[in-house]
Amino acid sequence: MSEPKPAPVPTNAGNVTPPPSSDARPVAWQPFTPRGVAAFASANFGRLFVAQGVVAILAGAAVVWFLSTVWFPAVRGAISNLPEQGAIAGGQLNLPPTEFERLVTNRFLTFAVDTQTGQPHSFSVDVFVIFRQRHYETCSLFGCAFFRYPVQDAPFNRLELEAKWGAWQPILLGIAGISTALALLFAWWILATACFLFVWLLAFFADRQLTVGGSWRLCGAALLAGAVLLIAGMVGYGFGVLDLIRLLAVAVMHVLLSFILIVWAVFALPPVKPKVAPNPFLTGAKKDSQKQ
Repeated sequence: MSEPKPAPVPTNAGNVTPPPSSDARPVAWQPFTPRGVAAFASANFGRLFVAQGVVAILAGAAVVWFLSTVWFPAVRGAISNLPEQGAIAGGQLNLPPTEFERLVTNRFLTFAVDTQTGQPHSFSVDVFVIFRQRHYETCSLFGCAFFRYPVQDAPFNRLELEAKWGAWQPILLGIAGISTALALLFAWWILATACFLFVWLLAFFADRQLTVGGSWRLCGAALLAGAVLLIAGMVGYGFGVLDLIRLLAVAVMHVLLSFILIVWAVFALPPVKPKVAPNPFLTGAKKDSQKQ
């Protein structure tokens, strides 16, 4: 008796789903890990723009919160302690003759008036402003800067400035928030343009799959994690968790974090596939069988 022939192996029918490809790229949705940043290299610009827009809006909201809760209350307090008469006339501050007077102070900001003397003053705060007869001084950890009054004639008394500040405060907050968001978007695009060629060369020599456009998107995504760290530092400073020195340390760390993520994300990219040269000694059916 002859042995029964084995049943033919069925080929892949139309209703059979092929196994998932090993080249599937992760979805770009978060820029906080090397793999997450690397995923933006193969995504489109729209996905990167959405991520950048979310972080930019978050930064603008943080600036508005900081100004409205930390600095602007001190400005309102300083205005409420001004005399009822006073003005800037001819670029000089004219107030009733008084000695040095501190208008308002808190842990972050101090305003003072000293139109009679030119002696230096110091306060245990992060920023203090002193109004003198011909100029005003802004002092901080980095030293003092002297500025002329920006207008030649303007009111400088409690009654008029309270009305002006009440009208301009919401407008100033809106300008600060929108300007922060737009400035960050512009800065991220400039920085990505400045470093994307270096990142593309690094991927080339590391044998990683990266296009020139993908290199630009990778750089733009890597900057977002550092921005979020700086936003968190500013919020912590506003709540009193961080002092000015630690806030400056966070500012340095946010730059280092972005560049570390850029380099790390390059090595998280998939490697370049080696090209297999066809065997010149195989012909006809043998080539077809090798392809199968």
